[in-house]
Amino acid sequence: MVNKKVNLLCGIITIIPIIVSIIVQGQIVNNPSTHIFTKGGSIVDKQTFLFLLIATSLLYYFIAIMISEKFTLFDKSYFRITINVLLSGANLVLIISNLN
Repeated sequence: MVNKKVNLLCGIITIIPIIVSIIVQGQIVNNPSTHIFTKGGSIVDKQTFLFLLIATSLLYYFIAIMISEKFTLFDKSYFRITINVLLSGANLVLIISNLN
């Protein structure tokens, strides 16, 4: 029961950057950068940028599972949720940094 709730919560956290990117799709610059804090990253077109955001969001879901399984010092559920929040937060910061 607890595992289902953690899966659901992590799934919702994973979907948030995807939903935000779809909502603000029209406000993203034409050639967004893939680097968060500077414009030195790869410059891609808007559709590729959105595809990369969706792909990394889904990838982060599985990375959080794998990392939480490796560390036994922490509670796996809370550690997985924390990792998922941090990685999804990075995607949200990337979206925000590429808005007009």
